[in-house]
Amino acid sequence: MKYIRIIILAITLSFCVNFTVGQAVKPYLQKVLANNPWIQQAKQQMEAERSSQLTGITPPGPELEAGYFPGKDNVVKRTFGVSQRFEMPMVYSRKLKNARSKQEISKAVYQQRMMDILLEASKKAIQYRYTHNVLEVLESRKQHAEELLAAFEKSLEQGDANLLEVNKIRVAQLNVTERLAYHKQKLASLKAEIRQFVNGESVDFEKIKYPEPFVLSRNEYVNLGLQSSPNILQIKQKLKTDSIAVKLSKAQNWPSFKVGYEYEAADPEQFSGIKAGISIPLWQNSKKTKTARARVMASSARNDAIISSLKTQLVSTYNEYRQVTETHQQYSKTMNELDSFELLKKSLDFGHISLIEYLLELKFFYEANDRLLELAYEQALLNVELRRFEYMNLQ
Repeated sequence: MKYIRIIILAITLSFCVNFTVGQAVKPYLQKVLANNPWIQQAKQQMEAERSSQLTGITPPGPELEAGYFPGKDNVVKRTFGVSQRFEMPMVYSRKLKNARSKQEISKAVYQQRMMDILLEASKKAIQYRYTHNVLEVLESRKQHAEELLAAFEKSLEQGDANLLEVNKIRVAQLNVTERLAYHKQKLASLKAEIRQFVNGESVDFEKIKYPEPFVLSRNEYVNLGLQSSPNILQIKQKLKTDSIAVKLSKAQNWPSFKVGYEYEAADPEQFSGIKAGISIPLWQNSKKTKTARARVMASSARNDAIISSLKTQLVSTYNEYRQVTETHQQYSKTMNELDSFELLKKSLDFGHISLIEYLLELKFFYEANDRLLELAYEQALLNVELRRFEYMNLQ
């Protein structure tokens, strides 16, 4: 029967959705990196913080003093002085190390923000590709449902079909049409959201594909994550900063000095010379070193907890990706080897099943193919999640 061939062709086409993988999404992510306003804001914030962290390292500016003191009998006393305060050289050295360490923390915070935005943009691109793939399948199903309906309406006119069969096909066609309209609207919304990620710049949507298979072993991926994660870099740098703060606090317990020149005149006498002073911190720094050491201990404990949590997360994501990948491969292999269409057709031709039963079986195959699409989508989402550390190389 002609309509049987049409249905089988529709199913076959629906299984041939293109899941081509490649690195075509990389130009899109580079465009996000260059144009996304939130990434630009985070970058400017980092630059501002890095600049401010270098303030307060050098000694304070020189102090100038002048005085004019009229006295009795027209005697006037005049004074002038200039002085400079400074600390031990090791204080400035450790202040500089501390500032540079804080700069690295600001950089890691920016990288984490950048990675989060690029990951979100990647997932939105994957969602677009999935919706596009679904639309291709639904377009094919709609076309063949219309052809099938036309064939049965003709058979109804000739008395070879009944109204119940025709109405069943009409309901199936309406379902496909409704899903098609929904996904078209969703695709348009996804395009608008993707353009927001690039701040309105043009995007070649046809080149957005699912990523290539992830090939690193679990141990390789976990090691990469622990080495590249901005969060890990941030907490390690925080521990380094806290350790430097302990040394800085110890250095600040040393005396600071003041040297200068002073001039004093009260006619007819004049005095001038060098002056020097020393400031001994007896009380003001008494708790600073103890507090700094406590921060180091707290940072160390926090580091261990965050590293352990991240490692668990990395392993979980990797295992989930492998599981979904295996399920998708098995599902795809089963669907490709499935030859039940011919058996179904023969059963209908010989009158072993009715058209209604045939349509129910057809619905099963459609649902199976939809699940195959969903598995490919889940696999792609997990894939870009695993690849988030590669975003550091886009800079």
